[in-house]
Amino acid sequence: CIRDRYLLNALKLSMFNEPAWLELARMARDGEIPADNKALVLEQADWLLRAFAQYPDFTWKVAGDLLTLQKITLNRNQFYEKLVVLYEAANRPDLSCEARMKWAEFLGEEKKWGLAATGLSFSIKKFPDEGRYVPRMLEKLKEVCGEFNGGKEYLGKTYLELLRKVNPKRGNEVTKYFIKTSGDALEFFQTEKKTKEITEVEGIRKKVGLTNSK
Repeated sequence: CIRDRYLLNALKLSMFNEPAWLELARMARDGEIPADNKALVLEQADWLLRAFAQYPDFTWKVAGDLLTLQKITLNRNQFYEKLVVLYEAANRPDLSCEARMKWAEFLGEEKKWGLAATGLSFSIKKFPDEGRYVPRMLEKLKEVCGEFNGGKEYLGKTYLELLRKVNPKRGNEVTKYFIKTSGDALEFFQTEKKTKEITEVEGIRKKVGLTNSK
């Protein structure tokens, strides 16, 4: 394909050619990259992270489309790991969490439930006050933990560690995020009849004036 070769040559001259990146990503997404050029395009993905390390939104916009060409699951997963680390370093918990959830989906496709759970739990605890993303990651973690032995125990451990870290208030008001998350945790432990854990969650909720019902 002449067009993708042209774009690759343009990027050799200037790695910061945004229109070239965007068009290459579109072609990858739409299946317009011929088989014999896919490896060359994938090589550019690592360059993308280096060139645009200070522009995380752009890397997220482009990387996912380029990675549709990657059929080697190990390489794809390793790239998403790089994205998670890159966004953590850039102080972008939003993008880090998005990348983590996508990575967890891929691990789930391979039935690597334990690895998916470990990663989700790590990001949940790293960004405990990210009320936009933690609930979504918790929902994904619940799904993942239902797929392997010991999953419920792992979910319960994550709930407790999260509640010990999260800031329950914004200003003088208890956040809706904390109310729901602590309520979900309490309901989970009540269902599982975990007396010790129930007592701890109830204590955490009482400190901010919440009752012991969800």
